[in-house]
Amino acid sequence: MWPGRPPARSMISSTCRNMRGSGPSSIKVTGPCAFEYKGQAECDAEYDDFVYTKPNFNGGFGNGTGCPNVGVPGPFYTVDCSGERPPNAPEWTINVGAQQTFTLGSGASIVGSVRAHYQTETLTGLEFTADEMQDSYTTLDALLTYSSAADRFSVSAFVNNATDETVKSEAFPAPFSLFTTAILRPPRTYGMRIGVRF
Repeated sequence: MWPGRPPARSMISSTCRNMRGSGPSSIKVTGPCAFEYKGQAECDAEYDDFVYTKPNFNGGFGNGTGCPNVGVPGPFYTVDCSGERPPNAPEWTINVGAQQTFTLGSGASIVGSVRAHYQTETLTGLEFTADEMQDSYTTLDALLTYSSAADRFSVSAFVNNATDETVKSEAFPAPFSLFTTAILRPPRTYGMRIGVRF
């Protein structure tokens, strides 16, 4: 058992396995037209034994989690989160990427690439509350690069998270309040990069 809130890295007897489904888990084709499929992965994970104690400062009003108490609360809550899915362990994830190279008559080239990430809902905190759940989402990144002959200079345009998904990376209760605070991953981001070789 842990006194108070368990540390974020405390995972007991959880297992995660990769499932290849109907095809290979990774396919990579290289050349002017490159394609990469990193496959679908199924994560089957749960806490076998996750019981800890935390002080009872609210007269038994609630232990502040989505997990049940063990017995009647006294000076401490005994919280049992056994059988719950660990944080950041979506059941399914899929990653796909593709790249195309166009060679121009001058020797310059244009390279376009795109990659997509999909995952099912996942927990982002250790209180196992609805506010800490991240819904399933899909993100899309794209990059287009022009490189001069002999790669003397290049100009790139990019967009990350083109679908502008709001994604929680971590969530936790704000101290001395009833609110849940979340750290978000970057929203849609786009711009240009210029490179020069001397």
